[in-house]
Formats: sequence, structure tokens, C-alpha cells
Amino acid sequence: MPGPSPSTPATVAALRDWHRDQRAEFLRLGVRPAGGYAFTGEAGLPLWPQWITSRFRDLCDAAGLPRIGPHGLRHTAATWLIGSGASPKLVAQRIGHASPSITLGLYSHVLPGHDRAAADAFAAALASAQNQGGCDQGVTTGTP
Repeated sequence: MPGPSPSTPATVAALRDWHRDQRAEFLRLGVRPAGGYAFTGEAGLPLWPQWITSRFRDLCDAAGLPRIGPHGLRHTAATWLIGSGASPKLVAQRIGHASPSITLGLYSHVLPGHDRAAADAFAAALASAQNQGGCDQGVTTGTP
């Protein structure tokens, strides 16, 4: 399994600030958190996944956004990355897939323009080879 994905300095700074503020709040409340969880309830215990999903959907509703769960953010990120031209290998590493083939199997539907681009590139290569006389008729048609 690949290691953790690199983060931007802004992301690292935001998480450090959150951790510092969280520790200060726990100290103020006299709470000793259980483990090094980033997101906890007031008692320092990890949040229940169902609570996170419910709260996230409430926030989406309040903001007038589509109702997706937190896992939908993962799909959104992968879709945006693939659609913006990031390599499937990079996307697989960032979202924790074991191989790019898994990522492509799930997200290749966002690449319809890539099929046209590949066909155009192949046609241009053939035309160039034919114009330069470097393409044998037998090779392009399969006939002797």
C-alpha cells in the first residue's frame, strides 16, 4: 500500500492550528482525550460515523447543496483530479487505491474527451507517417 499523500503547506498549517486549538479546548474543559483523533466529541472520544454522516447531510441541506455523505467528498475529489488531467497513478495514491486500475475502473467515465483526443492523436500520427512515406500499405491495412 502506498504511503501518505503529500499535503500542501496550507493544509498542514490548518491541521496544526486545529490540533493546537483542540488541545487548548480540552485543557479548558479538563478533558483527557482518548488517542490522537483529529475530530472528537466534547469528551475527547471519536465521533460515530453515523453522526458525522447525518451532520454533514444537515450542513449540505442548510447550504442548498446536493445531499451526499462524507464519502461522496472522496468521489468528488477523485473525479475533479481525473477530470483535470491528473495521472490515474497519482489519484490512486492520493485516495488510497492499491492500483491505478481500480481508480480507472471507477472514474474512467469522467474522461470522455480523452477518447477523442487519443483517436485524433492516432489519426495525426498515421497521416504524418503516410505523408513522409514511412508507412507501408501492408502495415496499415494488414494486407501483404
